Amino acid sequence: MATESDIQVVQRSFEMILPMADTFVAMFYDRFFTVEPEARSLFNSDMAVQREKVIEMLSLAVHSMDDSDSFQQELQDLGERHVDYRVQSRHYAIMNDAILGALSDCLGEQFTDEMCAAWEKALISLADTMKAAHS
Repeated sequence: MATESDIQVVQRSFEMILPMADTFVAMFYDRFFTVEPEARSLFNSDMAVQREKVIEMLSLAVHSMDDSDSFQQELQDLGERHVDYRVQSRHYAIMNDAILGALSDCLGEQFTDEMCAAWEKALISLADTMKAAHS
């Protein structure tokens, strides 16, 4: 579970990513599809639109971390949509690793161990809520 300090670290580092959001999301998908190439078929929409959706959802998640109750239902709904999209439970860990890798690539030395640990906690929490729809 993310602490108040973790939340602040994630929110600050997310603000650092926003100016390079398109690059960040492109790196995320490159990493994800490298590990899980067959997942590319899960994306029927224009990838530019999909990249925007990822940033919008991450932004909402990051800014809702300190009021998680309001965001829980939205995450559960998103998890249900991901079931419809044929996302498998195992994809969440791969996506989380791809997000962490893209953060590291984009932020370089600014991506500290503290940031990595805070993001790991936040991403695991998000994924656990979304995966609940898979059961």
